[in-house]
Amino acid sequence: MAEIFEKMKVEFVSQDESVQVVADNVRGTGEVPERYVRSETKADPVIIDAEGYNLPVIDMSRLLHPDFSEEETAKLGSACEHWGFFQLVNHGMDGGLLQQIKADITNFFSLPLEEKLVVAIPPNGMEGFGHHFVFSKEQKLDWVDILFLATRPIEQRNLSFWPAKPSTFRDTLDKYSLQLSNVSAQLFKFMANNLGVDQEVFLSTFKGLPQSVRINYYPPCSQADRVLGLSPHTDGVGMTFLLHVNDVEGLQIRKDGKWFSVQAMHGALIVNIGDIIEILTNGRYKSVEHRAVINPNKERITIAAFHSIHLFCTIGPLQELLTADKARYKVIDGVEFTKGYFAAKLEGRRVQYKKICSEKNQSKQPPAPARSRKHQWLTLELQDLYQANVQELAQTCSRSDEQVPERYIRAEANTEHVITGYANSSATAIPIIDLSKLYDPQSSHEECSKLGYACQQWGFFQLINHGVPDEVIRNLREDIAEFFNLPLETKKAYSQLPNSLEGYGQAFVVSEEQKLDWADMFYLVVRPNEARDLWFWPAHPPSFRTSIDWYSLEVVKVARCLLEFMAKDMGAEPASLLETFSKGSHKASG
Repeated sequence: MAEIFEKMKVEFVSQDESVQVVADNVRGTGEVPERYVRSETKADPVIIDAEGYNLPVIDMSRLLHPDFSEEETAKLGSACEHWGFFQLVNHGMDGGLLQQIKADITNFFSLPLEEKLVVAIPPNGMEGFGHHFVFSKEQKLDWVDILFLATRPIEQRNLSFWPAKPSTFRDTLDKYSLQLSNVSAQLFKFMANNLGVDQEVFLSTFKGLPQSVRINYYPPCSQADRVLGLSPHTDGVGMTFLLHVNDVEGLQIRKDGKWFSVQAMHGALIVNIGDIIEILTNGRYKSVEHRAVINPNKERITIAAFHSIHLFCTIGPLQELLTADKARYKVIDGVEFTKGYFAAKLEGRRVQYKKICSEKNQSKQPPAPARSRKHQWLTLELQDLYQANVQELAQTCSRSDEQVPERYIRAEANTEHVITGYANSSATAIPIIDLSKLYDPQSSHEECSKLGYACQQWGFFQLINHGVPDEVIRNLREDIAEFFNLPLETKKAYSQLPNSLEGYGQAFVVSEEQKLDWADMFYLVVRPNEARDLWFWPAHPPSFRTSIDWYSLEVVKVARCLLEFMAKDMGAEPASLLETFSKGSHKASG
C-alpha cells in the first residue's frame, strides 16, 4: 500500500501521541489539549429519539428468500436512496467469529502502549496503529486511536502491521474479512436488482478488489462535549460495514440538516453507502455525512470495513442509469479521486466536488469526455463547480438594465488609489530592461544592475529588444484572439477536467461562495514537449498549435538569458539559476 500513496504524493505528519494516554492525562488534570478541542460539537442540535427517524433495518434472510426477496429489495433500495445507511440483520456471519474478533480487538487495545507501537503507522503511511490524515502540527485531531489494515486482496496485505498479539488476531481478522466479502457480494447483487442494472456489471466493479479495515478506539472523556471521535465526513469508498465491539453508542448521521444518534441493534452490521456508489448510481443512492461522538464515562470500540474499487481505474455513472444529458458526475481518475479524499482531511462532503454542475444548471452542461491526463505535479484539490462563461456574462452586463452577478462584485476594486501616468515621476514607473544592452559588453554591467534593482524593488519589469521575432508575437496574438471568438460550445471541447488546471475555464475555484475573477482563461503545459497533452491544444484556429510552439521556444531562450544575468547580479555562477529551472516545466495561460 505504501507505493500507492507514493504515486498519489500524499504526505502526512508523524503523530506519535496516543489518545488513550491523552485521555488518562485529562482524567488527572481535567484539561483537554487545545488540538483536540472542537467548538463545532456544541453548534448543532442532536436528535436522540425521534418518531419516523429510525434507521431502516434490512433482513438478509428475506433478501435471499424467494417469497420475500422482491419486497425486501425494494426496502433496500429505499434505504440507500433516502438514508444512505441501514442496519443489516440475519446477515449470515458466524456468531462465534464475531465474538472472537470483538475479544481480539479489545485485547489489542488493552496492550501496553509500547506493544501497540510495534505496528505504528510509518511516516507518510496509512497502515498500522496511530492517527490518520494528520497533515500539519497545528491541525485539530480526532479523539481516537486507530488500527488501519489492508485486508483484501490477500496479496496486498502487509503482515508487519498485523498485530501478533493477541495470538489469534491475524487468523480471526482473515476469517472475518472473507465472510464480510461474501456478505458485500450478496448486497451488491440485490442493489443491482433494485437499480435495474445487470448483476455482473455491478458486481464486477468491486469483485476481488480492495477491502480494508479501520479499528477505532474512542477513549472516554470527562469533557466529551468539547471533543469529536470522528470529524463529519462521507466515506470515499463503495460501501462500509460497521460492527460495534462493545455496546457504547456514538455514531451520528446527518439527515434533513440535523444530527441523529444511531442505536445499533444487537448483532447487526451498520452499512452505509460510500461516495463511489453515489457516483456509480448517478446520485440515486446517497453517501451521507456522519460523525462519531465521545462518551464521558465509557470507551467505545468499533471496526469499520471498507469495500472499494481499484485505485488505477476511472469512476463515473453507470451507462445503464443515464439518459441524455443527465449525468450528474464526470468520469474521474481513481488516483485523483482518492487524492482529493485525503486532501479534504475528513471534513465535510466530497462527492459534490465531482459533480458536473449544480442541479439547476444540470441540463446546460453535458458531461465532458473522459481523458486520462494525470497532473502528478498538481497537489491542489480544486472543486469541479459549474461556472458561467465570462464572455457571455459581459455581453449581458453591457446593457444598462443588467446587473453584474454578485459573485463577481469586488468591493476592494474601488478602495485604493491607482496611479495611471508617470509623466511627472519617472521614479514610480515600472522599470524597463533592454536585453540588447545586457548582451552588449559596454552596457551589460549597468543594465545588469538595473535588472537587479527591478527584481529587488519591484519584482516586475518591461523587457524590450528581447529578440522574439515580431512575426511570432503577431501570429500568436491573432490565433488567441480567434480562439476566444469561437462559439462557446467549440471552446468547451477543451474544458478543464476535475482537479486539473489545463484547459479552458476558470482556475482555483474552491467553493460555491467564492468571489470570481472577471476572466475566462486557457492554461496549457507547453514544455518539455513530452509533458504536453494535445487533448487541450485547440485544433481551431488551425495555426494555433504551431504558433504557441514557436512562441514557447523563443520565450524559453529569453528566460535562459535572463536567469544567467540574474545570477550574475547576485554574484552567483551564471549557470546556477539555470540549472535550478532546467528540468522544470513551462506553462502558458491567457
